[in-house]
Amino acid sequence: MTNATAMLPTTSRLLAGVQSALGSIVASEQLSKASLARLASIDFVLNEIRLRQDCSFYRDFYAKAHALATRGMVLAKRSEAAPLPPPFGPEAAHDVISEAIEAAFAVLADLVKANHGQESAAAADFLRAVVAIELEYYSHRTLTAPSGKPPALPRESTISRERFAAYLLSKFPERQPELGSFIELVGGFQKKTFMFDIAFADGTAQSLVLRAEKPDRFVQLDASAVTAEYEVVQILHDGGVPSARPMWIEPDESQLGCRFMVSEKMIGETLGSSLVSRDFSDETARSMAETLAQVHRLPIDPFARSCLAPWMQWNKAQENTGALMDFWRRQPWFGAVNASPARARLVDWLETNIPLENAPVCLLHTDYGPHNFLIHDERISAVLDWENARIGDPAEDLSYLLQCLGDRADRANIVKWYEDAAGWKISPTRLQYFDVYNNIKLLLGSAFASALYEHDPEADIEWCNIGLFTARYGLARLQNDIDVADAHLARLA
Repeated sequence: MTNATAMLPTTSRLLAGVQSALGSIVASEQLSKASLARLASIDFVLNEIRLRQDCSFYRDFYAKAHALATRGMVLAKRSEAAPLPPPFGPEAAHDVISEAIEAAFAVLADLVKANHGQESAAAADFLRAVVAIELEYYSHRTLTAPSGKPPALPRESTISRERFAAYLLSKFPERQPELGSFIELVGGFQKKTFMFDIAFADGTAQSLVLRAEKPDRFVQLDASAVTAEYEVVQILHDGGVPSARPMWIEPDESQLGCRFMVSEKMIGETLGSSLVSRDFSDETARSMAETLAQVHRLPIDPFARSCLAPWMQWNKAQENTGALMDFWRRQPWFGAVNASPARARLVDWLETNIPLENAPVCLLHTDYGPHNFLIHDERISAVLDWENARIGDPAEDLSYLLQCLGDRADRANIVKWYEDAAGWKISPTRLQYFDVYNNIKLLLGSAFASALYEHDPEADIEWCNIGLFTARYGLARLQNDIDVADAHLARLA
């Protein structure tokens, strides 16, 4: 599962990232918002390096991980000792301890599988402990950080205003377009996004949005390519789903150095991050649920000719959900990630507890949260960013929405509004299964970002930040989600 020899990213890669980022700032003529965001990223990296200079935490942490591995060996009735070096003295360097921590995580991940399914309180306590110890490791990074959350992510444009204006003139020569505002948006992981205005010689004007591919991707999604996302957006827009009307696709990379798609700019504002940074009304919450039902009721037959066709071979929820782990294992960075006992615990639980319900599958967004909504007059005017789309169990999207909203919306109301609009029920078993499953997006996303940053010398420093801080958010709620789901399954038994 892993070829890593130390916890990623390594210190040498962190320092190289700082040097690269500083060089890009020195080369800029003024400190833009993107540069300020980049400086915030550098602060987080420097903090990580400072933390590594004091090895006492890592020394003590490894001693605890070693003891936990020994405990797991006893529970698994393995006579041999855990293949780990003994705890370290004060002379040990961080890189040496880091390699031992990685080895301990690999042993613990193996012991999770060995102890999974044992009907003893000791085994249950051990499985809880492996999640808690990994959470402790990643939480240490926030103790002296400038803030407790990742900074805004900068985007360094390779599409200049001048080059894009020339492109528009060559594409619409008879209309003589004049480029007005041209603004790159900060945020988004796998594509660059620009908002722009065009005024034509005949007096007409348009406000549009450009989404361009990036060369580095930490996950490979079915609709990652703009050509694939464009065909998905065409189908759902034609089907009446609130979405940006696709205008054109540019598949020729030579035009601007990358492929891109252009869509109509929709009216409305975002609520903020997936954690919901702004208040919203019950009417808006209801619109979120009803719009999701509208997405799920869209006929899936047209997608048989799209990039989502492979998912249609599993046309019932149970078998479709069973294919999810293979999807993650096929990701390009899967073999380069660090070992993770918590991730092993999560995967074992997911593979063991697939809901035995053959509900129909439907189109999924899989990132259906407030960060991807535009709101106008308290209703959703558009659902954005369809690169994560696939065909699967509708419970995944509904669970993700509920997790994004948290206690800012009534869970029972959201479910009722959704079910009334969809015309079908989503069982608590399926919802709670995907409450657990959605943590894998954070855990593996973090691991993939760290692997990409470590092994691709041209990867931007933002991938480092995703790798350093995202895992903590997946780990923080993992055990509670498993406990809730297990308690529900026990009541059904």
